[in-house]
Amino acid sequence: MLFSTISIAAAIVGIATAAVVPRANTSLDSIHLPAKTVASLSEINTFLENLAPRNNGDLVVSMLQKNATLHYIKYPTSGHAELTPIYTFPNASGTLGIGEVSKDTFLIAMHDFKSFLVPYPHTGAVWEVKFNGRGPKAFRVRKVADLPDVNMLNGMAVIPPKCSGRRCRGLASVLLADCLQGQLIRLDPSTGAYKVVLDVPELHAPADSQFPTGVNGLKIHRGYVYWSNTAKLTVNRIAIDSDGYPVRNATVQAFDISSWGGALDDFVFDEMDNIWGVNSLTNNIYVLYHGTSPSSLYSTYQSVAGALDSLELPGPTAVTWGVGKNDKHILYVTTSGGTVQPVNGQQEPAKVVSIDTSSLQK
Repeated sequence: MLFSTISIAAAIVGIATAAVVPRANTSLDSIHLPAKTVASLSEINTFLENLAPRNNGDLVVSMLQKNATLHYIKYPTSGHAELTPIYTFPNASGTLGIGEVSKDTFLIAMHDFKSFLVPYPHTGAVWEVKFNGRGPKAFRVRKVADLPDVNMLNGMAVIPPKCSGRRCRGLASVLLADCLQGQLIRLDPSTGAYKVVLDVPELHAPADSQFPTGVNGLKIHRGYVYWSNTAKLTVNRIAIDSDGYPVRNATVQAFDISSWGGALDDFVFDEMDNIWGVNSLTNNIYVLYHGTSPSSLYSTYQSVAGALDSLELPGPTAVTWGVGKNDKHILYVTTSGGTVQPVNGQQEPAKVVSIDTSSLQK
């Protein structure tokens, strides 16, 4: 049985759970970076959950609703890209976090859901998809592990592999967010072994919250694992070692983003350590600026795309950077089409949007 209490899990790694909570209270004037639809599904009540780039620049996209179908976008900068369904996972009805653990090898988290965001018990699983060619047609799948004691898998962060030159050893391990139990789980895809590595209050939703999702988006960056806590309106981090375990006696640091007026879901870092995140309730992309001193760390934010009453980004869910020669400045965004919160009463099919960030990356 996995460790499931704060006292036990925190004691394992000697975590100090008290955190200083600076407030991101400086708002810059909103701007509107150029955005356009890359590809769209054809039906409403669809929900694209996450995405990751292949080494060749194509995009692999997970789907939370209407089924557990993995989608693929070939040549996303072409101007005529499509969301191509390539595989529907068995015994699941929605897919969630996704991460590349070796070149062209991806892990995808999933559950079987009895209703929206309510999984059937004991249905958590992680599968591997390994691509063998340039496009979406040649790939192999295998189940990596069942995670029956997880309430609901969500975000996934790849632990940087140990490499010598261009050679990396095996498959990288990952950290997974259990957003309902408020835990971080480490999974070794080579063996399927997993265990809870962090269970602290900063991962949990408040006990009286009407929105039960605590830890949500998850990223590893410069020796820390960062996560969004959607219900608490915070971004949090803790130092980790090279194997993805929290450093003994490390302190969780939380950054209060309640001034945003919405809920942070997924996010990504740029080369200047700024956080680009989706506000899924206000249909915006925000930048949380790194700052120039410890006192200004992540204290300034700015809306850079989308709007509450716009269908440009209806229900944004996840972000990733392009990796091709021509799109490293492009932020790709998945949407839910306004499935959870229609925009002015309107829904549309879920889609992937590209945002040109070059004017802010100079």
